[in-house]
Amino acid sequence: DLLTVYPNPTSGNFSVDLGDVYENSEILITDLSGKIIELPISNTNSLLEIEVSQLPRGLYTIQYISQDQILTSRFVKI
Repeated sequence: DLLTVYPNPTSGNFSVDLGDVYENSEILITDLSGKIIELPISNTNSLLEIEVSQLPRGLYTIQYISQDQILTSRFVKI
């Protein structure tokens, strides 16, 4: 399944619409080399706000991992 990520591409913050709230979950953001990126994330119900202004330009993958499923999407930092 895919996550809804917007705005995409982004230069600063973006939001992730999970569509639902899941317990015991984690967010994993990686660059193209597979390096895990640590970012400040605020979680309000089924919407995540993620700050990416400090990241270099490029393509990143975001995964939302819960005990039931893994949702994946990509975003572009400009």
